[in-house]
Amino acid sequence: VCPTVHAFIRPQGRVLGKLCKFGLFLMILTIYLTLSRGAYLSYISTIFLVSFLFANNLRHSLVISVKYLLLFIGGCYVVYNNRLRINLDAYYTITDKLLLEREISSMTGQTNQLVNMGKMSNTGYEIEITTQNIQTKDFSWSTSLNIAQNFNKVLNLGGVDKIISSPKGEEKRPTYFVTEVGKPLVQFYGFVVEKEIPNEGLISPVWPVDVKPELVHVKDLDGNGKIDDDDMVAQGSPYPKVTWGMTNDLKWKDFDLNVVVQGSHGNKVFNIDEHYAQSQWNGKLLPEYQNSYNNIKHKASACWFIEDASFIAIRSINLGYTLPKNIMKNCSLRVYASIYNPCYFLLGDYKGYNPEGIKSFDTPLIDGYQSGAMPLARTYTLGFNFQFELLMFSDIKKMKYIIGLGLS
Repeated sequence: VCPTVHAFIRPQGRVLGKLCKFGLFLMILTIYLTLSRGAYLSYISTIFLVSFLFANNLRHSLVISVKYLLLFIGGCYVVYNNRLRINLDAYYTITDKLLLEREISSMTGQTNQLVNMGKMSNTGYEIEITTQNIQTKDFSWSTSLNIAQNFNKVLNLGGVDKIISSPKGEEKRPTYFVTEVGKPLVQFYGFVVEKEIPNEGLISPVWPVDVKPELVHVKDLDGNGKIDDDDMVAQGSPYPKVTWGMTNDLKWKDFDLNVVVQGSHGNKVFNIDEHYAQSQWNGKLLPEYQNSYNNIKHKASACWFIEDASFIAIRSINLGYTLPKNIMKNCSLRVYASIYNPCYFLLGDYKGYNPEGIKSFDTPLIDGYQSGAMPLARTYTLGFNFQFELLMFSDIKKMKYIIGLGLS
């Protein structure tokens, strides 16, 4: 067992002294376990640093100070004659004085201002398991698996309970995200769907084919007889609950095979592409129907397009062959064939082409929005690697050269 602690703190008297004593204790414990129990020593480090990041906001003449606390604990376990290795890393971080935009009076010449008013935490772990499954003279098979989880939580927003954000340039499709104290940094935000618009409410329910309206009935959650901002609630987060990756390396005589698989579970996306795929621009309502209800809203504002984007993907497959050493003296030649993104398995109700194609905005308070995401390209590659050595000055000096060529 090899514990490791990294703590980044503000140097304030007793707190620093206690953490230093704790770190010293872990170092002594690590050395004891290593010498007396024969445990595998992966690393020993106890570091206490103070980090201040200063930046100058020229527009507002502000000095920005970012301070954080980081506690990191890690361990490594090796058993069965190095056939099984397990690494575990866990962390807890607090980041203070985050930059966020706050609305200000337009009389100042600006509508918002960057201020240091944010504070959030990140908690998570990562497990890496490496196994030597089979090891014989002609055949070997090893596997490396890593699993990670991260949970972030907003601790302070400078006196406000929540901040509602909306993507710029998407005003025709009103979409909202909320940042709320005690919750993840980004959540989808909107009305709750009650029911779809029936065909009798459409001007043309049969043409275009499979036409869908862009509006929907929403719920009056507070029961006051009208639909307003009080009826909007958080409806999930874009962050995955767990991510993992697995690599398998197989070798039989002079052949080698490498397969990389990756998975993400629990992540959601706001896939606005469905709005176009279902011809929703043409699903217009009869005026008399629309005027008869006061709970009709755009599907985008009702979070209609939130989809489960969990997936398992085979990232790459690489098959190679290395010519035997009795044929290639003082050099080696490996030929290989690779394919990237060969398979993608969607596990949720996602209807797009690429669950990882997230659109970026100029604010960290909007995430998981997808518009026009291109599908992942599948690539085939054929190539070779040629490695040889040149002996110079009567074998005193050896120079190694590697030549590689790939064709996709």
